[in-house]
Amino acid sequence: MNKVLLIEPSGDYIRLDRCMQSINSWGGAYRFPLNLSRIASHLIEIGHEVLFLDLQADKSSNLGKTINTFNPDLCILSSGFPSMAIDSALANEIKAISGQIHVSTFGVAPTMMKDKFFLKKSWGFEIGFDSIVTGGEPALGYERLLSMDLDSRNLMISSSMMKFKSINTKLSRSIFNHELYKSPFTGQNATYIEGTYGCPFRCNFCVVPILYEGRFSKRAPQDIVDEFKYVILNNNVQQITLWDEGTTFQKSFINELCDGLIELRKSKDHRLRSFVWTTRSTTELLDEDIVRKMSLSGLSGITLGIESFDERVLDNVEKNISIESNYNAINLLDKYGIISIGHIILGHLHDSTASIEKTIEMAVKSKLNFAQFYCAVPYPGTKLHEMASSLGLIKVKDLTKYELSNPIMDTISGVSHIEIGQYREEAISRFWTQARWRRLGQLLKQKGLENSINKDKLTQWNTQVDNETKLKENCCS
Repeated sequence: MNKVLLIEPSGDYIRLDRCMQSINSWGGAYRFPLNLSRIASHLIEIGHEVLFLDLQADKSSNLGKTINTFNPDLCILSSGFPSMAIDSALANEIKAISGQIHVSTFGVAPTMMKDKFFLKKSWGFEIGFDSIVTGGEPALGYERLLSMDLDSRNLMISSSMMKFKSINTKLSRSIFNHELYKSPFTGQNATYIEGTYGCPFRCNFCVVPILYEGRFSKRAPQDIVDEFKYVILNNNVQQITLWDEGTTFQKSFINELCDGLIELRKSKDHRLRSFVWTTRSTTELLDEDIVRKMSLSGLSGITLGIESFDERVLDNVEKNISIESNYNAINLLDKYGIISIGHIILGHLHDSTASIEKTIEMAVKSKLNFAQFYCAVPYPGTKLHEMASSLGLIKVKDLTKYELSNPIMDTISGVSHIEIGQYREEAISRFWTQARWRRLGQLLKQKGLENSINKDKLTQWNTQVDNETKLKENCCS
């Protein structure tokens, strides 16, 4: 048996799979670290002793005291492209406290970088990690690492060919403080549960095809329903996010899941009658039967991969959606009173000034209730990076700037990355009208919820500015 300490580093970043961005992107709310929970549950199941420390959400956390008291053999840290300087510095800090600890990380950045991850020239600073686990199944990767010599350095463990494991996180829920994690919409306690795992699609801008190698698996719907019940009754949460790449990939799965949640809401226990949940979908996979059933099951909101409102751009990103499917999905959700959360990318490889302006105009005029406006980020290893790099369009080489609020590359049509950043600011300003803000509040009120989104943090989200401010503050102090 080994002692394993799981750590969420400081810095106010989301580091959950491909979601590598400032917490301000969701109004400053901290989210439950589902990726670490999956790892913890598996390691507990096979007999290891596991502890968790959240250095950003838990202001009372004490790294030195925890390490000296727990004396871990292995520390596993979340990490991401924009937070890597902070994450790597924490790895060095841990080893300064105790040189006997092996410090590791996993996820998108190690998977996309592979052996280049450890090179100083990749980041501009020395990497403090002793090992990385690549691929979409880090829980099994860490099982393998713990069977090896932890005195080794620069280890790369690939989980890519390992069979996906359906992991119920009930085993590790007790090591997390669920009061720390809130819904960005209501400020109430919220958590994340795994639904499906992986993704069968290969959008050329996305890291997911490389992370999961195009594979896809799903949990048994009743297993998910049972975990809903568990977290509601044991972790004092009423708001749940089903975290996956697309809950609606298979109609039989989503229908069976909704049937189970509808039955759960018939319980005599008021806590089980009043929960709400959110999830994600591509717009092409939503029809009226599915949306109606999801509404009956307590769905309060759904995140849509809108990407663009220009048909040519959508064709070129190799995603099986259209302007028509985008509008159909938005209008269906509006009909059933479900909050539509659109993810829109500006500065796609084939974007022009006309297509960007069209996308902004149509987003503003649409019935979308909430929108995230991102810049296209050519992460290393993606097809987008390969194409943009070959054309000399990537203008920002610092990988710690690879965060979705930062403009990184020019487009083929000649829109500069500077202009893309300006378009993003315009889109945010035009989208968030008082009328839209009131409508969002009304939808939440209909479900017995209050709108507590920190609008200032949401609308002023800009990681490059945030980082420069933090740097100045650190210098001054």
